[in-house]
Amino acid sequence: MEGEQFADLVRDITEKGLKTPITVDKDGILLDGRNRLEALERAGIELRSWQIQIYRGDDRVGFIKSANAHRRHLTKQQVADLTATDLIKAAEEEAAKLGQTEPVSTKGGRSKKNPVRQASIEEAKKRGYSESTASRGLAKARGKTPPTKAN
Repeated sequence: MEGEQFADLVRDITEKGLKTPITVDKDGILLDGRNRLEALERAGIELRSWQIQIYRGDDRVGFIKSANAHRRHLTKQQVADLTATDLIKAAEEEAAKLGQTEPVSTKGGRSKKNPVRQASIEEAKKRGYSESTASRGLAKARGKTPPTKAN
């Protein structure tokens, strides 16, 4: 966050206080709230212990991705991109456990439904974005040029 958007955050925190806590892990590593923390410092406001939330889970990266996926400022496409990346990573981890060394495909074939694509579509339905948005996210996650939106 930068520029006027960041200045607005500093102003809001100065006038109304910190509304959402800063999240750290059990070792004190910052997981969520980098901009809020910087805004507090710029405003000259000290962070109090009751404004800190401690994440006690083991999946720090998963927590960060989840927190970011639920932010109001992310577009549906950005959420789809994050979701696709997570689904492909999970499929690759599962394949590695089974001893498969080939990259995970996100395409179906010969009347088979690809589980990564199907999971992406299901997630799209849950989160309220379209199948085509999910497909663009999968393409980006595979390092391909996504198809453009139909007008």
